[in-house]
Amino acid sequence: MIRTTSLKMKIPKRRGPYVQKFLEGCPTCTTLVDDIAGANLKSSLPFFSTTPRYIVAAESRLSKLFFHHVLYPAGGARRPYRVVIVRGGRGVRVHSVERGTVSYLGCRVSELSRHVVSRDPVRRTFFYGGSTVKENSANITGRNKCYASETSDISSIRQPPVDNLLSLLCGVVEGHFMNLRAPAVAQHDSAPRETESERNENISWSLATLLSCGHGGLLCERRKHFPDANSPLSVVKRLLGVAAHISSSFFYVQTQLPASAIFLTRASTKPVSLHARSPLENLPGLDRMEASECFVAQLAGGLEPVVSFAVGTPQTVHRFGPSLGSCSSGIETKLPKEKIPFGHIQCLLRVNTRGRTGVGRSGSITSEPVGLARIANDPPSASSVDLHMHVAPRHCGPVDNVKFPQRCCSHERNSNGIEEPCKLGTSLDCKTPFIVRTVSEKLAIFNGGFASGHKALRNIGGAVDTAMSMGSCLNLQLVRDDCETYLLPQRELLFSFYAPAEVVAMCTEQNEERMRRQAALSHVNSPYFPTDGPRTAAQALRAGYVNHVATETVENRNAENGQLREAGGTPVYEVRALPGDVVYIPRGWSYNVRRMLGAAIVTTDTASCTFNGAAEGGIVSTANGQPAVGKNVRYVGKYDSYCGRSSEVNESDVGLAEIVAVEVDAFLLCYNPYPVLSPTQAAVYVAANYVHSGVDEFYAKGGNNVHHNYR
Repeated sequence: MIRTTSLKMKIPKRRGPYVQKFLEGCPTCTTLVDDIAGANLKSSLPFFSTTPRYIVAAESRLSKLFFHHVLYPAGGARRPYRVVIVRGGRGVRVHSVERGTVSYLGCRVSELSRHVVSRDPVRRTFFYGGSTVKENSANITGRNKCYASETSDISSIRQPPVDNLLSLLCGVVEGHFMNLRAPAVAQHDSAPRETESERNENISWSLATLLSCGHGGLLCERRKHFPDANSPLSVVKRLLGVAAHISSSFFYVQTQLPASAIFLTRASTKPVSLHARSPLENLPGLDRMEASECFVAQLAGGLEPVVSFAVGTPQTVHRFGPSLGSCSSGIETKLPKEKIPFGHIQCLLRVNTRGRTGVGRSGSITSEPVGLARIANDPPSASSVDLHMHVAPRHCGPVDNVKFPQRCCSHERNSNGIEEPCKLGTSLDCKTPFIVRTVSEKLAIFNGGFASGHKALRNIGGAVDTAMSMGSCLNLQLVRDDCETYLLPQRELLFSFYAPAEVVAMCTEQNEERMRRQAALSHVNSPYFPTDGPRTAAQALRAGYVNHVATETVENRNAENGQLREAGGTPVYEVRALPGDVVYIPRGWSYNVRRMLGAAIVTTDTASCTFNGAAEGGIVSTANGQPAVGKNVRYVGKYDSYCGRSSEVNESDVGLAEIVAVEVDAFLLCYNPYPVLSPTQAAVYVAANYVHSGVDEFYAKGGNNVHHNYR
């Protein structure tokens, strides 16, 4: 009898097409979402009753429905309000040309299903530079063998730092700029050879023509409109003018794919059966008979980076025809605009520059090292770090016989008396007896001769104070307001995100409204099931206490009138992005980019995270060709030509910096802006009503319907 009653009291499973979601509220932007690890949705099981519906069974990966609920959760989120990191979510589309058929521009959804989308496995399972030997999890001694030994091979802990699957496409993009930098071979001996300044001007002009939206996503360029910023070439020249004050530096810009990365081939079938997006009818110089033929656009390398769970539609990018004037004449007679094939695929380029002179007024370079390694999530007291890393050339050989600290203790605590916290930049395994910190590069600091450079920065716009600091020269922030961005890193990168003010205000308003509603209903959470039983006295007292605290919090916030938020400053969220990951960046979010040089391993027996003189540790590099620092080795070094040194230069000798190299650090997939729900739409929005068939309709209509559709 008891067994029969207990079976009847179970919660019935809903067999309908709708999804029950137990998630309320819009949390504030205090932490970023890092709990979505590909198809591993164990962290989200309490929120969903039909979890398998959010996994594509054929490929065991994330679905659009789950990602839609992440962007627009229940509780009043009127717009995507957080950055989402999906580990191992990057996929590639193999062009069906290799399989006997042809893929065309702007093909329909039914035709896209013919393509084969493949996904490589996650590059790294944990966020610390530990052993990757697949042994039994209970064998703790075997896990710590690499640390207990006096010598160890670096290949046992080294991870692939570069996305090799898209290396061909990266090489074509980088080779496009390097061909312009290489000296041209003269056909005749009497012909004048191209000078270095002319080659630098050509590569600057090529970079300017490929800038996204004409400004490259720079924060200071999109916020202010000034007369001399109409031409993208002026943006590049101002950046190179500022970089000329530093002997070696770099900056990041967003660009379109160059023409060498896209090639056209004629279709082998009849044009009637094709769905080509552009039959090239508007291009001048082509005959009508030739223009009627359909062409197929393909990417170099044969692989197209895609995100299978991305919602919405890719952005259509237009461009004007080539300019009829030279780069010096300033004539901009443009031809009719056309659609760019694969225009939604863009690049995050790292432009390495070299100043025109490195000799200061005193005749020597300043001795202060400036390219010192920066450690993520480091306390403020670690600013006087004495443990730095010397970056070797990129193409040097591997380093063997790496020494690790020998002291192992599985129960160590930091200075706060707390066990190692599970946060970014720190070991996620508490049994690992080391504190692991992410070591990233730091932008060059310019001490002397900054007057003219700072004046040039002031001419860029009024947002320089928020985009650049006095100490870091080319510390520019990137932001896009016209599209949603899916970032696919090709190297191990460290991002610093800044939330826009409207998103923080929306989250604060929703949290306060939820606390008011809980106080008005006189209970914290509704019972999970009506037959859970009557509320006991302890539950009633606990609920009353929480309601009292919530009411006082709301009253204090209204009385202080936002003074606490202003005193706290702008929060910064640091995120590690590895090759193979996908980082979704909502529009309006600004960010900085730095490369990760490795992981600093420090023994916890020092009970301090400040890297003082008594600290023992080393740096384990994760990039190819960079050394790892062993035990009891302290380097006070500085970067090579990639990171640069500070130098004081003469203002009369400063011109434009020379572009040394251009590298692709990430690919960007731009999608049309996601809808911002009105207050009426947000009031009637129910996330559980959306299934797989309604996700595309939500983004096509610009939100949900206000009225009910009885059909």
